[in-house]
Amino acid sequence: MADEIDPTEFVQRIRQLGEQRDQQDAERVKKLEEELIQGRSERLARRAGGWAALSCLLPKRRR
Repeated sequence: MADEIDPTEFVQRIRQLGEQRDQQDAERVKKLEEELIQGRSERLARRAGGWAALSCLLPKRRR
C-alpha cells in the first residue's frame, strides 16, 4: 500500500504540531497580558485625572 503512513513520521508531525500550538498559545497569552496591563494603566490614569479635576470642587481643609 502506497498510502501507508510511517509511524515515526506521524509521531514526529504530531510533536511538531504540538510545539507549534504551544508557541501560538504562548504568543496569545503574552498579547492578552500586555493588553490587560495597558487597560489597567489607562484606567488608573483616567481615575487619577478624574480625581485631580474634581479636587478643585472640594472645600479646602482647615488645619
